[in-house]
Amino acid sequence: MCGASTLTSGELRPLEARDSSSGADLPPYSVVIRSVFPREHLRLTLASVARQTRPPTEVLVVRPADGPAWFVDNATVIAGPRGMVTQRAAGVAAARCDLMLLLDDDIVLADNAAELLLEPIRSGRADLVIPYWGQSWPRRGFRCFLLWLFGMARARSCGGITYMPGGGFEFPATAPPRPGAPTEGGGGAVMAFDRQAVNRTNFLGDPALQQCGSYALRDDAAFVLGTVRRGGRAVTIPGVTFEHLEGTTKLSPQAARHRIKGAIANHVIFWHRWILSARPDSWWRVRATIGVTWYTTGAVLFAIGAAARQRSSLPLIGAAEGFKFLLVDARRMNVWKHPMIEPGAL
Repeated sequence: MCGASTLTSGELRPLEARDSSSGADLPPYSVVIRSVFPREHLRLTLASVARQTRPPTEVLVVRPADGPAWFVDNATVIAGPRGMVTQRAAGVAAARCDLMLLLDDDIVLADNAAELLLEPIRSGRADLVIPYWGQSWPRRGFRCFLLWLFGMARARSCGGITYMPGGGFEFPATAPPRPGAPTEGGGGAVMAFDRQAVNRTNFLGDPALQQCGSYALRDDAAFVLGTVRRGGRAVTIPGVTFEHLEGTTKLSPQAARHRIKGAIANHVIFWHRWILSARPDSWWRVRATIGVTWYTTGAVLFAIGAAARQRSSLPLIGAAEGFKFLLVDARRMNVWKHPMIEPGAL
């Protein structure tokens, strides 16, 4: 199957023969990794970066500025405002190179991943590149049916990700053709980015999506969609292999609590700021409002199911916290009108 696959770190390998000239032609690039503390996953991420067929010019790890200082080997650790959105923006602003690879701190890349991801930018076809990650989306079974029923995620034949009125997304059932397909979203754990696009889009992220908690669900979707809406070009490409160390693990009750809280609160914030405002006509607003209501109903049912499977009330507490944030905290924090991050803001 084309796309990213989950492998053990010892099995990572290039998917295809490498053009020997591509590495020499690749301009200098920076790697930006957002992290909270120097855990083992981060060490594995940095080791995979060091093994790239075309090594980066620099590796920046962005830690929260309000936490204790720490350092790691093979990278420069800098401080940024706490949050998944603001730490990434601080790294993008501080990097020496315009061409950059943006990673979470639990990613193990195949040796040729950087070359494949940066090639569309180098050749002028894109400003932002996301790998096709096929196994992250269910294709069959009862869970797939529920995601389809509540408008959370639906498969279509090919292409990139697009959004439905309720904020759920349609994803490609098969890997996009080479050299890639335009997309409005994708998993943000691995992205290639051209900082020159910031000069055109005047956009570095939506910090409203990190107000709900440390797990800023949908911040990557807003990063991609904001780039596209402001004139940038985003594509998803096949053939990039990486291991997401926490992306496919079974959630603990506490992790499910945070995930469900974000699935309700962050999704509604993302929907309000990026989907509802996409079109001005009243019929779209009616469809979008019905869609997001149905979506949140599905999130509550998933919380009930998780609570029953795990024999824990924590998923239900997460759902209650998500609604509390929307009804009480969001207004106090002025989330609905929170400004975007623009160049020079950090």
